[in-house]
Amino acid sequence: MQLATAVDSMVKEHGELHERLGEWEKTLGRLTGGTFFQARTALDQLWRLVPYFEEELPRHFRREEADLYPSLKEEHPAAADVLKRFTADHAELLRQWKNYRGELLYSDAIGETHRLREMGAELIARLRQHMQDEELELVTRARQR
Repeated sequence: MQLATAVDSMVKEHGELHERLGEWEKTLGRLTGGTFFQARTALDQLWRLVPYFEEELPRHFRREEADLYPSLKEEHPAAADVLKRFTADHAELLRQWKNYRGELLYSDAIGETHRLREMGAELIARLRQHMQDEELELVTRARQR
């Protein structure tokens, strides 16, 4: 895949991920200060977001690693260390997602959502930071000639 096309694809997918992260964040906010019914509704909404993140997050990371990273490394060999860092970040983010998903199961079963809110907020922030870092470091390099 051509480098410019891979970069454009990454940025577009980041935009879609940001939208879903916003939905996730709003839903987490609905877990507090309401009735049991409101919290139950918010948990149901969180479950509706799960398939997107279960499928899209790993797919997005695989596409970056298969399409963007090799092209970028070929044109900018000095980017190898940065790309290794982002690949490791992908693995860590997927591990955190798996832990969050486990906490969602637990929260759904017992009705306690405090840790779910904390873990969700932390993961959302990490995903946003990761995308921002990728765009700052990789897009800048990709557009250098």
